[in-house]
Amino acid sequence: MKTSPPRGVRTAVAVRDLARWIAYVRATWWRSGPDYDDRIDYFASRSLLRGFRVVVSVCAALLGSISAALLLNDQTREFAAFPAAPAAILVTGAVLGLYWAVRWQLGAAPSENAALAFVLSSTISIAAVSWTDAETMAGAAGLSAIVLVAVFTAFMLSPGHFVAHSIVSAAAIALFVPPIVAEYGWVMAVVKAVMLAVVTVWVPACVQIGIAFLSQDAADSDTDPLTGALNRRGFGRASRRRVVDHATGRGPVPIAVMLIDVDEFKVVNDELGHDTGDAVLVRVADVLRTVSDGAVVARIGGDEFAVAVVGGTAPEHRATADRFRRAIEAIPVTGGAVVTASIGVATATVTAHDRTAVDVLLARADGAMYTAKRAIDRGVVISDAGAIRRIGSTSLAGGED
Repeated sequence: MKTSPPRGVRTAVAVRDLARWIAYVRATWWRSGPDYDDRIDYFASRSLLRGFRVVVSVCAALLGSISAALLLNDQTREFAAFPAAPAAILVTGAVLGLYWAVRWQLGAAPSENAALAFVLSSTISIAAVSWTDAETMAGAAGLSAIVLVAVFTAFMLSPGHFVAHSIVSAAAIALFVPPIVAEYGWVMAVVKAVMLAVVTVWVPACVQIGIAFLSQDAADSDTDPLTGALNRRGFGRASRRRVVDHATGRGPVPIAVMLIDVDEFKVVNDELGHDTGDAVLVRVADVLRTVSDGAVVARIGGDEFAVAVVGGTAPEHRATADRFRRAIEAIPVTGGAVVTASIGVATATVTAHDRTAVDVLLARADGAMYTAKRAIDRGVVISDAGAIRRIGSTSLAGGED
């Protein structure tokens, strides 16, 4: 006869499971939350950026229009010390809304810092405009407009930024609690505060956490399951992002793309077995990650690997490629076999406005690699492309010109 565990044990297990679930959600959310530049790049790569910018502009214009319309309302809160304060707040809100509506349409997509300024200024403007309403409950209802900014923050910005915005939103809600208590009592104040918190904080939080889990799956799809290195798609995305990060305020960026082909890998597979072949590929990926010291490493084909190094000089890249060759040759293989590699290196200076530069360099590195493979010593061949100018109409960061 089965006996149920004591209630204390069941409670302890439930608490433990809940704690594990919370820790898992927190770790996944904080680690896989949105990255603004990746979001912009995603929209640009799928020709969705223009539509996204239109949506943001419409929301900004809507907020500005509400502020402008309220200028016609003579029932504003009285500011004894500053009688003109309500009008000044409403004018500022209208101007801010118009500015951001235009900014999201003109030039390249706003940077992350500009997006943060958009979020902060819009949220403060909504709170200030709502505070000008003479009807306390109507003003509190106006805070629900923060959800427009909160959803943008949840979808586009990092978990840290979202938490900061949630604190600002909570402060705006708390601002209305004392006057609601004075006019309607504590019960109504609590009900109203909870409703606003659900709309402006809880729902957007659920959006961001859900996106984090989906982003984790997307990150997994950029990774080669055997070696843990990036795959071809992940290599392109990560390399472009590295160029954008390095190019900030520095103009053109030197970059080297290396293509590493494991020589006679089919022989290793046929003579030593696929398990040994897989082990060799895993070790090659480990070697590339260790020797490259933070470069972008990917397995882009059966026995082909790619490495992107941002910065540095051609001699430095040649030295790095030679270290790759020596480290790969030192990999211990069953039966005493020696693994060698042919490496093609393509170098150039690129700008953050060229989304095709990495693909161009990868193709040139491929040609250089085959030249190296045909050579007697199967060494390293470097192709210097010079300066690769802007190709196409979108930037590496996904902005539009």
